[in-house]
Amino acid sequence: MVVENAYPAAFRIDVPVDNDLLQEPCTPEDVAYNKRLRLKNRPRTPKSPEELQRIDEKSQTLRALHLEAVQARASRESQRALEAKDRRLRAQHDARERMLDRLDNAAERGALKGEEKRRETHDKARLRELRAEEAKQAREAMQHARNEKLAFASDRVEESSRRAASILQANAAKNANVVKRALAVVAANKEQQREAAADSATRLDAKIAAASQRRLEHLESAVSPRAASRMEMARVELARLDLERLDRKLELDRSIAAATERRENNIESRVDRARSSASRVLAAHDTKAQLAVKEKAE
Repeated sequence: MVVENAYPAAFRIDVPVDNDLLQEPCTPEDVAYNKRLRLKNRPRTPKSPEELQRIDEKSQTLRALHLEAVQARASRESQRALEAKDRRLRAQHDARERMLDRLDNAAERGALKGEEKRRETHDKARLRELRAEEAKQAREAMQHARNEKLAFASDRVEESSRRAASILQANAAKNANVVKRALAVVAANKEQQREAAADSATRLDAKIAAASQRRLEHLESAVSPRAASRMEMARVELARLDLERLDRKLELDRSIAAATERRENNIESRVDRARSSASRVLAAHDTKAQLAVKEKAE
């Protein structure tokens, strides 16, 4: 059994590359020169009338064919120009249609965006109104709470003012009693001091007088005239000392009276300051109560 080969048989093509076997390539100028040379060297023979007529017919035919070819080429160029014009017009029409479609799409998108923007603006305005209403309600609630707080504060102020007024009245009465008692005690002490000073001065004067008298009697009983003169001088000196003691006593009494007066003035000034401070506190309390009432009314 013979199995045919499915693949074609291999073959080889040998191309000679030797310069002697291959002809050198010719340029167009060489071809034209060789043709002119061949035409020039070709012998010219006179042509017969039939051949001339045939050549004339051939030239006319060639001319007609040339004219037909030119007309066909012109008609093809005209057809191509018309087709190019039609293509250009169709392209312009298509471009215009695409432009109109884009403008329509842009207008539609602008309308949609404008509608969306108007809807968004409306939603924002509605949200602002809701927030403003919520803020108004919050402010009203805060104002109501503030009014209640002010009312409670004013009640507390009134209560505290009444309590402060009662406390001030009690303190004023207590201070008045204390001042009266202090004045009475000062007067009693001053009187006691005056009586004690007078008693001590009287006793001291009596003692001094008795001692002087005893000294004089003792000296007069047994003294010389010279001693008597000395005793007289001593008596004068004693009298001077008594006068000085009386002066000191009077000055002491005056100083005690001045100190007592200063103490009384100091107590009176303290009482006046306490009264003025109490009046200022009452005035401030009344002013505060009036302001609280005004704020509550507002």
